[in-house]
Amino acid sequence: MTTPMTWQAELALAEARLADLDIADEVRERALSVAEWRDAVTESTFYLPIPLMARERPTATGRWSTTDAGTDFVDRVGLDDQGRPVVVLQGPRLTADRPRYAWRYDGDDFAIEEIDFRKRSVRRQSYLVDAVASSVAVSSAAGGLHDVRSLRWNGPQLRRVEGARQVPGRTPAAFAREARLNHHGRLELILSETELPDFAQPPSPSALADALRRAAHLRPTAILWDGRVEDQEPWPADSPAFARPLAAALHKALVAALPSNRDERLAWLDIRFPYGKHDSRPLPPVARTIDTGLVDALLRSGSRGLDVIDDAWISDDGEGAATLSLIERLDSTSLRMCRSISTALDGNAPQGESREARALLEDVADQLAGLMTDPAHTPHIPLVLVRHEETTGASSSITEALDRARRTSGVDAVARLIAKIRA
Repeated sequence: MTTPMTWQAELALAEARLADLDIADEVRERALSVAEWRDAVTESTFYLPIPLMARERPTATGRWSTTDAGTDFVDRVGLDDQGRPVVVLQGPRLTADRPRYAWRYDGDDFAIEEIDFRKRSVRRQSYLVDAVASSVAVSSAAGGLHDVRSLRWNGPQLRRVEGARQVPGRTPAAFAREARLNHHGRLELILSETELPDFAQPPSPSALADALRRAAHLRPTAILWDGRVEDQEPWPADSPAFARPLAAALHKALVAALPSNRDERLAWLDIRFPYGKHDSRPLPPVARTIDTGLVDALLRSGSRGLDVIDDAWISDDGEGAATLSLIERLDSTSLRMCRSISTALDGNAPQGESREARALLEDVADQLAGLMTDPAHTPHIPLVLVRHEETTGASSSITEALDRARRTSGVDAVARLIAKIRA
């Protein structure tokens, strides 16, 4: 265990380390403790030893790389004899030599220092001994950016982060994060709240300490990370059996989310699935109701043709469009299926898994469109558009959705829409 230090002392040490940092010497020294090198998909974050809640951006993406991963660039991760990452080099698979990270540990498997070579920052972390189990993490980056965080623990689980972040010459912002666990005790949500200061006021000598005190009173409510959909999930052997139950679960959630008075004013329901690494949103799909009043307003403003569909999609909620909430209406099995597909489509998966996931998603979209337009299963909806966010442009994905709608909603329903938006 490291000797407890105040955050002021840790910050001074981080600044000193940054000022004296010699990248080549640091990498050389860290490499001496490497017992094994492993390749990970480039820009992975799953191997980082810093707790998810305490990271600048809470993500745990990527995986160990294979030659079938669809990329020639890797993170070459050096692991010590305890399996802990100590240095990361980036670049082509066989010649990765660009320093990315380095870590030092104390004797209790606790990462006490992280160097981010690309951002040129040094992050220090230590335990503080007080009435509540806590620790402090500070970082100093090139240009004088300071970040101080108080980490509150409950046993091995980090439950709350209170922090202050200061740009040189500016009053620091205060922020807080809180963990929400599921019934298995696994991290499910990270909630966040940020309080911006009056930037017109010059910072006082105690500005960081004042911001930390303000952070203690913040009550986070905004979702910063949602493990129900953003967590990584391996591709399962039973993936071909996903399509029917997942389509049925999405259909049930959509019907439950639809407004009860939709029949009089609903023009169409637009459901969009992500489609690979160029659309990083995870499943489930995003669904929005589009009202006839919004369509009329767009036509009056000069929008025409297929542009009306996209203009309606990007309209704010409450302006004749509404986003339906699906995550809370899906059970844990359906969410696991969504995570598996999202992970396989993130651009880092083996190509075989990606192909299977794309085919599966196509099947789910077809089955969902059929269920949403079947009078035996769904109250009347004038038109349902189900499409993927492809990289070839919005018009092609709309054309795909219209073709699918002709098969499910019927040719007449699509013809009425086309006649209206081209008027």
